[in-house]
Amino acid sequence: MQRRLGREVRARQAALVRRDGYADLERIACPSLVVACRQDRLRSFAETERMAQCLPLASFKVIEDCGHMAPLERPHELAALLAGWIRGHSL
Repeated sequence: MQRRLGREVRARQAALVRRDGYADLERIACPSLVVACRQDRLRSFAETERMAQCLPLASFKVIEDCGHMAPLERPHELAALLAGWIRGHSL
């Protein structure tokens, strides 16, 4: 994003104050898949793990050796996780 839109846009995005929505997650009553990437430097592993813990019907999976952009860094592994989760829930 920084290369395409420039440092100023990236700095603005990073400075956004986002509301903590963890309390709202407990109201989500559908199956959910939370995928953490071990080397993500934008969202910590602990944050992602907490999100999964707050979702009542969450499955939590980890992609190793991957940063923030799993669809670009590990597309086949992410697709396999998604396909398995979808099959497992008969969706």
